[in-house]
Amino acid sequence: MRRASGLQLRRRVAVVTIAALVFTGIALPLGLLGGIAGRSYQVPVGPRPPAGVIEGYAPPMFSAAPGWHVLTSGTTPFGSRDVPIAWAASIPFAEQDIAEVKANGWPMAFPTETMRSMPPDGIVIVASLPLPSRSPAAPGNPNFPDRSLPLHILDARISSSWETQPAPNVPEYAILARVDDWYIDVRAYFGTSNPDATLLATAQEELDRLILPPLPPGPSPGAAWITNHIGSLTIETPPGWTFQGSPVPRLVGPKIWFAVGTWHFPVGGDCGPIPALEELPRDGALFWLSEYLAIQTGLSRSDFPRQPAHFTLRGLDPLRYECSANRRTYLLRFRSHGRFFQVQLAFGPDASPAVRAEVLRSLSSFRAGFGAA
Repeated sequence: MRRASGLQLRRRVAVVTIAALVFTGIALPLGLLGGIAGRSYQVPVGPRPPAGVIEGYAPPMFSAAPGWHVLTSGTTPFGSRDVPIAWAASIPFAEQDIAEVKANGWPMAFPTETMRSMPPDGIVIVASLPLPSRSPAAPGNPNFPDRSLPLHILDARISSSWETQPAPNVPEYAILARVDDWYIDVRAYFGTSNPDATLLATAQEELDRLILPPLPPGPSPGAAWITNHIGSLTIETPPGWTFQGSPVPRLVGPKIWFAVGTWHFPVGGDCGPIPALEELPRDGALFWLSEYLAIQTGLSRSDFPRQPAHFTLRGLDPLRYECSANRRTYLLRFRSHGRFFQVQLAFGPDASPAVRAEVLRSLSSFRAGFGAA
């Protein structure tokens, strides 16, 4: 991974604003959607709230501009696990991607085919509010550093290869930030492995058009998280997720205290939660926590740093470890109150940024007391 640097991205251009076409309630036929070229359009999914009534979280938006195409999720109802999201592309969206949105909704959709087939000068930008129920977003989160609009492509974390990458020539430029009391996740994709200054400047111009919605009035209406206790351990989990103590009952050691999943998963296995891993949904996540009563041979105290205030997977790659059903998982070790813990995290290939962020928020809430009882 690397950071963009040394590029003069600002260009003064004449911007001709074309009013966005806003469709509500019923999606347009695929043929009509694919035929809209050279203009910006918005296609929300689901009914539009009555004027003056806020019934959910509005999505981010991109101002209309010639040559750009935009789709949005529309308003996400309070309490929904869906994520407010907007796509922008310098080319028409592939009909397969639009069909997936219509068939499966936004949580399962991604402009994969558009990215796979875009020319070397093509650009796709995906902007989402991954944790809308946590708004107003608290400052000081290292995963979402404080920034202001417009976001800058110079601040992007660049990945030449990444999970679910549709083609080897499509890099990912990721910007996670806290802006205007929202946590926001913006990712730009290019049709070439090495976009030049002109292409990056074109992406910057579209980032300059990013608009965030106002916060809903009053306190956050998000459902309260659940505090789970087992022994002297506690952890918070999102509503609707499953917390399972002793998910591998036959395992003697190291003890697996609990597992947390986005769905109701089965227990069992010999040395790990194999049945749960085998049933991991494509958009789901599972993590489990073990405790070492003594540091194993080949490990030292330095392999167990102090528990951080906020866990992150930045700089880590998922690997295939023993007892993980041949799935790639992330492995984190840490110590707390003189105790040594290991956690493994597995994500389905379609797990959204919101699911990943909630997993890390849940794990960051973990607290251990003294003693194993």
